[in-house]
Amino acid sequence: MWTPLRVWYYTKFVKNEAWPSDVREYVVRRGLKRIDRSNSSPEQQEEIAIKEISAALQDDELSPELMADLLEDGLKRLKNLPVKHCTACGVSILAHDAIITDGKPYCKNCLPR
Repeated sequence: MWTPLRVWYYTKFVKNEAWPSDVREYVVRRGLKRIDRSNSSPEQQEEIAIKEISAALQDDELSPELMADLLEDGLKRLKNLPVKHCTACGVSILAHDAIITDGKPYCKNCLPR
């Protein structure tokens, strides 16, 4: 109930101190709700997903519920990215990373010369 007030206090007056875990968790969850998936490019979606997954795996102070939510959301974002297959080797590559030559997608290793 008082968490939004505490967030305001920590962001306005106590900027240099470490935030309590419940305040940090509230800010992270509120930030996750604000990320609009429909207006982001695939490159931005990939970057957001990687940051969510790395934050969940590297931060020891997160609650297990928040860690699970970050991992779940990051993996959902990666799952929704468009994928193409390299014409030469057949490996799956993200559509925005594919190099299109003569209308066919190639990975960075198989680019025809």
